Amino acid sequence: MLRKLLVPFMLFSLVTGVAISAQEMDTAAIISGAWVRATVTVAANQSEETPEAAMPMGGVSAAYMTIENPLANAIRLSSVETNAAAVVELHETQMQGDVMQMRPVEGGIVIAANESAALQPGGLHVMLLDLQQNLVEGEAIQAALNFEILDDSGEASGETFTQIIGLPILTEPPAPHTLIIQNVWGRPAAGDGSDT
Repeated sequence: MLRKLLVPFMLFSLVTGVAISAQEMDTAAIISGAWVRATVTVAANQSEETPEAAMPMGGVSAAYMTIENPLANAIRLSSVETNAAAVVELHETQMQGDVMQMRPVEGGIVIAANESAALQPGGLHVMLLDLQQNLVEGEAIQAALNFEILDDSGEASGETFTQIIGLPILTEPPAPHTLIIQNVWGRPAAGDGSDT
């Protein structure tokens, strides 16, 4: 019962603004419009218990978002981690002649000071390989974005930070919005781990 009450609230929070958590707000990027492509869609008349056989494990998906850097130094998104996939890579899609090709981004994604980077279909994105679960439309997964702060010469300064975000599972990008929710977190429930 508790799960049924919390999931709609979490999805509302994730769709209207992506929750970020960093140790201090002076070392934090602003993440907006984040989502991950569904591998399973659920029809309105379909039970949420039925889609588990729709996709064998080992599938692929991609996550998208806009990352804004409010810091005085450039930052680099060096890696992303999620329990939803065994392998997570930063990728870019480029046209090579008449062929669209996807390949890993070497060295991470750099976002200049007071600039932003759009990770979107057909461009930069987070590739999820060897999925460990179905990505069911209407649910959400968690991901850790690992950043490095760069010095004035563009080299790693040795300072890093990680932001944990929620990624709503959708079939298309969320509608643009101006609301951004920051520093949202939830305390784990004590007990035996059941939903009741």
